[in-house]
Amino acid sequence: MRRDYALMLDTVAELEHAQTAQFAGYASLPVLIAEYLNITRNDATRMVTQSELVAETVTPIGYTAPVKLPQVREALHEGKLDPKRVDAIARVVQQVPNWAIRTLLTEAEIPDIDTMTDVLLAPLAPELYRYQRHDRGRPRGSPRR
Repeated sequence: MRRDYALMLDTVAELEHAQTAQFAGYASLPVLIAEYLNITRNDATRMVTQSELVAETVTPIGYTAPVKLPQVREALHEGKLDPKRVDAIARVVQQVPNWAIRTLLTEAEIPDIDTMTDVLLAPLAPELYRYQRHDRGRPRGSPRR
């Protein structure tokens, strides 16, 4: 299911690049996605934002633009990330300039997705971080730690 979400984000990026919403007469891509997938406009906007961060785009002259967050893209396509984690990473990235994120991830030589989660999410998205790290895997009905 997580891998399917990664493919869906790739499709959203292609729709954005082709300006499908404008050709179909919609005000924006989130409006089109919300109508066709029967989801809220906020969820559709979130998908478009996430796709901008993790999808490859090809310019009209054929140049493939680099992905803004290649580690996140790779982890997403491997099924290691769920939409909530991608959303939390997107919120963090929106607050930090692009050059700073790339420098942080490159210089830190982050070895795996869990370490990247610790670095990025723990201080800025504590509610999600606690859920991912502590609540997952515990038996139903057992007390939270």
